Amino acid sequence: MLPQLVDTYILSNFLFYLVVLLASFVSMTLVLQFFELIGDMIRNKIPLVKMFTYLFFLTRNCLRHAAISILVAVLVAFGVLSSRTR
Repeated sequence: MLPQLVDTYILSNFLFYLVVLLASFVSMTLVLQFFELIGDMIRNKIPLVKMFTYLFFLTRNCLRHAAISILVAVLVAFGVLSSRTR
């Protein structure tokens, strides 16, 4: 029973940090791209709908970088677990 409990605790902790880090990486990327392109968008009179369509498809590309988020989530999860055991 004990290994299952510990495994569940570690997995839930890891998944929480994975979701938080993945959402933060994707949102930071989208906000950065939006503010980099806002000047060109206003200058060329591009509708806001096209910009959000571009950002929507960019989100799919950002999710390909999920491996980085997974690695960071592992480090954070085990870092938090190790700091709690002291």
